[in-house]
Amino acid sequence: MTDIQKLLSAREERDSIKKQLLELGTILISLNLNIPGIPKSNQLLTSFFIIVRDQLKNWLLANRIFIDDSKEINTNHAAGDYYIVPIKNKDFSSVQVKQITEQFEESHPLCRFIDVDVVGESGENISSGKSKICFFCREHPAIECRRAERHTIFEIRKYQEEKIAEYLEKNRLDEICRKVANMASQAIYYEISLTPKPGLVDKDSSGVHTDMDYRTFIDSTVIISSYFGELVNAGYHCKTDNLPNALPLIRQIGLQMEKEMFEHTNGVNTQKGLIFLMGVSLFASGFILKKNNSFNQTIFRETVLKICENMVQVELQNANDVVKSHGEQCFNQFKVAGIRWEAENGFPSVFEHALPIILDKNSTDGNSLILTLLSIMSQLDDTNVLYRSNSNTLNLLKEKCKMVLDNYSFDKYREILEFCKAEKISPGGSADLLSITVFIYLMIKNFP
Repeated sequence: MTDIQKLLSAREERDSIKKQLLELGTILISLNLNIPGIPKSNQLLTSFFIIVRDQLKNWLLANRIFIDDSKEINTNHAAGDYYIVPIKNKDFSSVQVKQITEQFEESHPLCRFIDVDVVGESGENISSGKSKICFFCREHPAIECRRAERHTIFEIRKYQEEKIAEYLEKNRLDEICRKVANMASQAIYYEISLTPKPGLVDKDSSGVHTDMDYRTFIDSTVIISSYFGELVNAGYHCKTDNLPNALPLIRQIGLQMEKEMFEHTNGVNTQKGLIFLMGVSLFASGFILKKNNSFNQTIFRETVLKICENMVQVELQNANDVVKSHGEQCFNQFKVAGIRWEAENGFPSVFEHALPIILDKNSTDGNSLILTLLSIMSQLDDTNVLYRSNSNTLNLLKEKCKMVLDNYSFDKYREILEFCKAEKISPGGSADLLSITVFIYLMIKNFP
């Protein structure tokens, strides 16, 4: 059978499907793509078609047009991708349905590649009566260009597939940014809501803090999370050669996040360290997902290492300016680099200690997060603890956490809570890395 014969046969099959559905006595809505030449379908076109089909279904539902899912038909053959479905409504005329589907077509970025047809209860095709402009030259009616053969099928197909490829790429990027940003927010809210926590703000207590509470962290997270998609997007568009120079870009976004955080917390530093850690993590995730559909832990760590290379030396060891942050003061006094050291070394506390626990538990419930937090506290030279105490207190806390981990019970965990309360210490760096651990766990689960 020749390609033309296959095309004609496929069109006859479509007509047969339509006739069968018309026996239901309802309005029919169908969707196909305006594809010149042969073949009418390939992987690129089918991917686009599926997205448009789902968009159309959402549009119909948004306009209170209810389709009969049990009788919908999807086909892919020589005539291309095709979708047809009857509607349940009796309160819409076929003309009204056509007007609604026209609004969908006209509002779509690639409207001229889409063809939504409406068939009335009696089998009549409902026409808009509008003359459509050629999507290639945008100068003449499409029907005139076809008859005059103003454009070759090759140049039309090339143009069309380039536009569809661009659309799919943007759609993929939008989905990645949205999905990854949501997981970052989810991870942070899981950490904030974990109750009880040692010396830290949780749902029931402000810990050892007098200037912040649970609502302060909720407010702060809402503010900083609005930038998460931008960080993923920046990583997605970063070239490999530019990766070692990515830190200023991450920090530029992070500084704006800090500014808005302080504005909404009346100057209270709730999440400055987390802004940096999550900023690097989001950027690295976007960079990875540009070329991969799955999240790879090894590539993630390598990416973080490149972004944060020599950070301790550049920002702490060689610093000549006036010391300002708690982390910088701790390095000056104790030679402990805190989260900068963690970032420069690819989050060893996360990957070598915390993540194995949460992966083994395969859960983000309270007990799993407590164990994960303890594993970080047992390893991290937390500058938040050092700033409020000294090296002896930090080392004692780390040893206590190790002992609790070896034979965990909630009563033993309560000893950590009481110790932090008595010493007035708050392991904020560990809490931030708990958020990063949960984020990486969610990335592994959602981008397998």
